[in-house]
Amino acid sequence: MISNDESMRASTRLLRLLRLSRVVRLGKLTKFASFLRDKFESEVTYTQFSLVILILAMCLLEHIIACGWFGIGSMETESTWLSRSEWSDSSFTLQYTTALRWAFSQLGVGGTELEAVNEKEGIYSNVVA
Repeated sequence: MISNDESMRASTRLLRLLRLSRVVRLGKLTKFASFLRDKFESEVTYTQFSLVILILAMCLLEHIIACGWFGIGSMETESTWLSRSEWSDSSFTLQYTTALRWAFSQLGVGGTELEAVNEKEGIYSNVVA
């Protein structure tokens, strides 16, 4: 029989998954960015705006990768990178920033001691890399 605590965790995970529907709004943001690009009369301004959009897109992608890594580490019942790390009892913010650091290291930006501990984490890290 499923305990109340497990039921609450499952409900929370489902609600987090539903929040992904916000990604649909990115389509509207892309149309707005294209509209703004058409209004620029200077090539320099157009290039600067395009760089800002590119940087924001990369940050969003890294956030999604970090959320996936953090989610795999926190949802598993077996041994994970989070349960084996020194941050397992730390605050959510520290755990998330650790996952974000791992995501940035997958791009080749810096390094980290975090590595996959179980099969699901191994598959995820190979897909990301």
